[in-house]
Amino acid sequence: MKSLMVKDRVDLAVLLVCLSTGLPLGGGSTVEEHHGNIYLRSAKAVLEQLTDSGRDCMPSLSADDTRIVFVRNLDIPSPGSIVGDAVGPEFGRSQLWIYQTRGGTPPQLLLDSPILIKGRHFFGFYAPQFSADGNFVYFQIAFAASSAAIVRLTIVNKDVVYITDAVAFAVIPVGKYRGYLITQQHRPKLGLGYYDWYYLLSSGGQPVDVIGQDKFDVSNFLDLYVGDVNTCPAWNGPEWMTCISQIRPRAK
Repeated sequence: MKSLMVKDRVDLAVLLVCLSTGLPLGGGSTVEEHHGNIYLRSAKAVLEQLTDSGRDCMPSLSADDTRIVFVRNLDIPSPGSIVGDAVGPEFGRSQLWIYQTRGGTPPQLLLDSPILIKGRHFFGFYAPQFSADGNFVYFQIAFAASSAAIVRLTIVNKDVVYITDAVAFAVIPVGKYRGYLITQQHRPKLGLGYYDWYYLLSSGGQPVDVIGQDKFDVSNFLDLYVGDVNTCPAWNGPEWMTCISQIRPRAK
């Protein structure tokens, strides 16, 4: 079977996350995407529309439930003179936007494209997530042929830095490893072939330990050190890793 290249992996991840019906917030609310717009559904099932661009997807909530970060796809071809990732020039540029859940102010632009990482321009942003302390936003770019990469944005000064390669990732919001990253990484075997295991990394991308080879291992890790993820609507689907950053402290 033909293996997925990074563009295929990222495009599939984008499709799956954009089709997800919602992620759990504290108090039983959800943040959702429908037809390219972001919605907030309260614990009483009241649905509030937050954006109306028709181009928004991949919403994620901060650990303190006060902010939502999401991707806006502009569908504007990038300048042909700039050589960057294959996603931008083919499908248009994207942005990161942020919304304050308390106060009712309109969403604000957080980061425009392209960004410069290791001498290359990147136009496509994917899977944004707040750091546990809310000072950073992690997201992915289509960095290499075999794997995407995680980039960290400092919110206060808009500085962006490369963290590590990752097919998929999630920020741990609570528990013993609060602020650490769970990553799925595409690594070569000593012999022929590759494997895509899950690893625990520090917030700066340094290796900490091996979590395991599949979702079952990740689930066991979450049960031991993080919290209950089974109430997330997406947990039983292919986009299950989007649930991890939405885990909240266990009730005492």
